[in-house]
Amino acid sequence: MDSHERPDVVKYYNETFLPDMEKYQRKMVKWEPQGSKLVHVDLVLGLGKKWIIAVFQDRSCFHVNEYKEQYGVYHCSYPPGNALMVLDRAQPDDQKLMKKGKGCLIHVSDFVEEENGRLIICNESGNMVKDAHCIMYPGAQGDAWWDQPQLLTQVNKARSIFEEAYPECVALFVFDQLSAHASLAPDALHAFDMNKGNGGKQRKQRDTMILINNPCTEFCRMPQKMTTETGDAKGLLQTLEEHRFKVNKKMKAKCSLVCTFKNERCCMA
Repeated sequence: MDSHERPDVVKYYNETFLPDMEKYQRKMVKWEPQGSKLVHVDLVLGLGKKWIIAVFQDRSCFHVNEYKEQYGVYHCSYPPGNALMVLDRAQPDDQKLMKKGKGCLIHVSDFVEEENGRLIICNESGNMVKDAHCIMYPGAQGDAWWDQPQLLTQVNKARSIFEEAYPECVALFVFDQLSAHASLAPDALHAFDMNKGNGGKQRKQRDTMILINNPCTEFCRMPQKMTTETGDAKGLLQTLEEHRFKVNKKMKAKCSLVCTFKNERCCMA
């Protein structure tokens, strides 16, 4: 139903996700059992290495009229000489008169992590002063439905809170696989969104910097403009040539959906 057992999903878990998480966990906080409690164990990392904190995003939806359909009626009394209130069930559970509709939808999105439970900042008194949660009321007469711009706004807020709360640590943001979570910013760098040539129906991507693993070392860390002098979006061919890759112009622009081999010269993307 939810595709967890689909062969390509299982392959991704086993060959990509789990090995990556194993590497990250070497720099994550450890919790060891002591009696009935779990105790925080400080990490000892090498020089220059930073502690990683996993930050999980999740969301839930509720309706205003979601509540129990049955209720019990009790009599409250104070027997003579007894200061405690006594509750006696007057009748068995009765059926509650329910409203016809479920009512307004409430959407809650938040970030959780191991140190404080939720991603928050507290003052010296221990009271929360900042958090990254987002509560909205989507619907025809309410807020817009949860989408990419709202998610990115919340992620930016969460990132700034994390940097303030843990300035010496690295955040590992973990999302479940929703369509909004797989989307990109309007100017994000993405080779598979580029055409082979310049211009045409392709979005303009933000300027960047040539990576330090570029084949020609003299171009490493050099600015890389992603638009031409006329303002058109650059294509794959010119971008690669500016990096001094020897590109066969007959090579296909990109593989369907995803490349068959990682880091092989199967396509320009």
